[in-house]
Amino acid sequence: MPYALTLTLRVQRALPASAGEQNRALNALLYHWLDAAEPSLARFVHDMAEPKPFTVSPLWKQNGGAYQFRMTLLEDQYAPYISRGMEKEKTVRVGREILEIGDLRFEECSYQQMAERAIPQTDVMLELLSPTSFRVNEMDDPLPFPRRVFQSYLTKWNAFSGLPIEPFGAFLEWMELNVAVARMDLKTDVLRFEKHVQIGCVGRVQYRVAKRAPGDALWVRRLNTLAAYAPFCGTGRKTTQGMGQTRQSSMWE
Repeated sequence: MPYALTLTLRVQRALPASAGEQNRALNALLYHWLDAAEPSLARFVHDMAEPKPFTVSPLWKQNGGAYQFRMTLLEDQYAPYISRGMEKEKTVRVGREILEIGDLRFEECSYQQMAERAIPQTDVMLELLSPTSFRVNEMDDPLPFPRRVFQSYLTKWNAFSGLPIEPFGAFLEWMELNVAVARMDLKTDVLRFEKHVQIGCVGRVQYRVAKRAPGDALWVRRLNTLAAYAPFCGTGRKTTQGMGQTRQSSMWE
């Protein structure tokens, strides 16, 4: 079952740390919590090949000077350990600052619920909240073509849901032939890591099933299932380091 935790950090002044330092600190926090509860599990997740079973957002400044960030877990088994780790450690070091972790908001939605609630809606709108990019031919590409976006969701869905969408290749081929970008309002943005700059896109993009044949209702439902999964699994690459934060958005008028 995917879980989302939105946490508030209490601060006294503006953070001097770069975005890359902030994201690295939040990524390390998850491993720190796992390590506090079960060190062997922290090592297991750290050494795990992609895709990883979590995402971490950047820090977002709130009114009053506080910051928020969002962490998601894509498998049930990690939630109790994260909870135990949070009880033991209630601060996080960001750059030179040690920040107190305050309020917590919790969301959950099972994979079964996402699959059952999906309707064959032919338009899907997504909002990319943090720089989003894709690894293509050993290069980073920020363009959110339908197949790239939904393949990133499908890979995680099949890895963690226990309800795989198969055949994998057939769904992607259907995407390639039938789904197009209907509208977009995007710009490029950068995320500065310690040794490099990552370019990605942010903004809204609307996908449309442009061609629909008899019998396509199942594919369209799966498209909507994966769109509902996007806020939990993130889009594209480096979603454990602040990139690819996503939410479903309302349609343009």
